Amino acid sequence: MQQPGNRDLYGDALANQAGAWDAAFFDCLIAQQDRHEGNYKWDAGNAKIGLFDHGYAFAIRGHFFNRSFFLEERLSAGHALLTPSETVALQRVVADPLVFGLSGVLEPDRSAALRDRASRMVHSGSLLLPGVF
Repeated sequence: MQQPGNRDLYGDALANQAGAWDAAFFDCLIAQQDRHEGNYKWDAGNAKIGLFDHGYAFAIRGHFFNRSFFLEERLSAGHALLTPSETVALQRVVADPLVFGLSGVLEPDRSAALRDRASRMVHSGSLLLPGVF
């Protein structure tokens, strides 16, 4: 609730394409399965997107999928390919045995799924489809 900005009723956050595509990458990596217009705010004055409510993140196969707004938008705009910096970030996730400390707080199957998603994206060179955990 303390996130700056307002609810994005008209999809204005997409005007900040770099921020929206970064949000899509992040949501794809963490398997965010419930990113809809009520789970982020758009701060028009600072042109920033604020993501919140990650209660349905780090999904594994078989989990319910609701929505991934930014990922859907990025893919529909034809930007599925990873940027060089996204590839480097994913390679770091795959190479870190503790997944940047997340393996200590996530259930083992969720941690393994995170590493697997990162690896699949590195090998394919593109984002995964929404709901593919």
